[in-house]
Amino acid sequence: MPRLVLDETLKWLAPRLATLGCEFEVHEPPKLIDYLRALGARVIGATDTRSS
Repeated sequence: MPRLVLDETLKWLAPRLATLGCEFEVHEPPKLIDYLRALGARVIGATDTRSS
C-alpha cells in the first residue's frame, strides 16, 4: 500500500477506534499509535478547564 494511502487510512482509523466504546490496546503500527496519542492530547486539551 502506498505510504500516503496508509497514512490517510490510519488518520481515519484512529478516531473510529477511540469511539468504539470499549477498551483496546494498539501495539502497531507506530504511526497509528502516534495518531491516537495526538488525538488523545487534543481531547484532553479541549476538556482541560484548569488552563482557562
